Amino acid sequence: MSQRRALPVLLPLFAAAGLAAAGLAAAQSAAQSAAPASDLFVDQVSVEVVNVDVTVTDGNGRPITGLTAEDFVVLEGGEERPITNFFAFRSGEMRLLEGGDRHDLPEPVVRRRMALLFDNNSLEKRDRARAIEELERFVLEQFDGSYEWAVIAYASELQLLEPFTSDKTAVLGALGRVADLPIPVRRRRASDASYTETEPIVSRSDFRRGRRGMDQVMLSLSQSDFELRERMWHGLQQFDHTTAAIVQTMRAYMGLDGRKSLVLITGAMEVLPGGQQLLGRGLPTLGSDNIVDPMISVIHGEVLRRYDAIIKIANAAGFSIYPISADAFMQAKSSYLDAERDPTLAYSAGFGDAPADLDLDGASRTVADGTGGRFYSTTNFYGAFDDIDDRTANSYVLGFATDHAPDGEYHPIEVRSKRPGLQVRHRQGYLHLTREQQIAEELATPLSFPKDGGDFTIQMEIHPPEDVQRKKVTLLVAGLIPMSQITLLPQGDDLVGRVHVLVTIYDRQGNVVDLVRERQDVRVAAAKVAAAGGDAPARFGLRLREMPRGDYTITLTLIDDVTDRYGTGLEAVQL
Repeated sequence: MSQRRALPVLLPLFAAAGLAAAGLAAAQSAAQSAAPASDLFVDQVSVEVVNVDVTVTDGNGRPITGLTAEDFVVLEGGEERPITNFFAFRSGEMRLLEGGDRHDLPEPVVRRRMALLFDNNSLEKRDRARAIEELERFVLEQFDGSYEWAVIAYASELQLLEPFTSDKTAVLGALGRVADLPIPVRRRRASDASYTETEPIVSRSDFRRGRRGMDQVMLSLSQSDFELRERMWHGLQQFDHTTAAIVQTMRAYMGLDGRKSLVLITGAMEVLPGGQQLLGRGLPTLGSDNIVDPMISVIHGEVLRRYDAIIKIANAAGFSIYPISADAFMQAKSSYLDAERDPTLAYSAGFGDAPADLDLDGASRTVADGTGGRFYSTTNFYGAFDDIDDRTANSYVLGFATDHAPDGEYHPIEVRSKRPGLQVRHRQGYLHLTREQQIAEELATPLSFPKDGGDFTIQMEIHPPEDVQRKKVTLLVAGLIPMSQITLLPQGDDLVGRVHVLVTIYDRQGNVVDLVRERQDVRVAAAKVAAAGGDAPARFGLRLREMPRGDYTITLTLIDDVTDRYGTGLEAVQL
């Protein structure tokens, strides 16, 4: 009996074990073949178009307009790619340049979307109140309804307060609800923490990682070593929550089209301490083999994994990240854009460098640079919002053809301007996912985020367990769709097709319990399909084993293998 596997929390890619097939009835009880449908469905390399959001500014940070496709060079993995599509935003309106002729589109094909994420774990209440006040003023004075905003907040859990909308009143109402949310007890800065004043946070399982020689290491650790380790674990724990919120938000909107930006309203985040405190502890770029505490290297590696997860999922979902640090401790100048202030941390080369001084904004700068966004350290929130709005409203979307099949791999890209003196910002690569993987990422987010019903309607069928006495039961989840929604190809006297089946299980609170996937081949006699007609129902599903009793919400998603058209049904069930 196959077992369900739990879904990882942060990694952008995951594999859920498939369950035994529930069986398929197509065109009134046509049987499913046990063998693969045919060689017609083998994986093959196809040419696909990858779109890249690009902002171009001059030396003073002002957006540059009026550029054409001929002004750019796009490289994928170091190799130049021809630009196949060129979209230009002008004051929020998108125009398409194609074949040298510009066409004004009556309806935006690439719509701007802004997701506001309040990181309540890092914000001071006074800073959040000031940010909300100036955001409300910005919405009233500047927001014209030509694009969409969503409002999300995170403290102990992620809350979607308003999905993407162009309704100004709805956005203002959501900002008011953010102001009513509690702020967690003021967290102490990791730089203020001392091992004599806080509880230890390093467990035995943590120590087992890199265990070799640990006994001798423990004997040689000084008080400062313990303090440094504690600070790094404390920073990692805080950043873990922020990472989860960012990743969940972007995964939820992975399949949504548009020029998407995530504005992270946060405070200072000391994810790693100053570089001088890390000397001699074996980090990769500090030039020392004298490892005093292997755990420091382990924690450092965990931080870099989280950077990697955020940047890759952002690039997969098509988000640029714009962090705004509102921490009063940083005492920002009156200018909302601290362009002259030297960055304290640069992770552009493989995320491997260590900070030279106390680092309060390295994490924010890293995710901004890696996704084509920009980092702001300011108390002038209105100016920061205005700058983000100006940059995204006057930007470009470049499309280029790639011959990479969706392989789940990360492919680096670079966009250059042929005009000297211009600064080009864009995501550093893309994660090439199949449509099934993209939909799975969306389904793996809490139910508080809306689930797209897709291209066609699914009639859900959830059959109750037969044995009502057992604490764990077997549940059959199936869905009916018209046969016409499946691409069927001729093979002899039969028609063959392939459907991807995804079942997601949510608990009473709307959190993901499990997600299972299976590919199901269709084989049915062509004569039966012709006799039944395209509206004949086809049934697909999975049998879920060992389900504990309780209240659940279950979604069933069916994806046609050829067209990528899909439908998602949702139903609550009590076991």
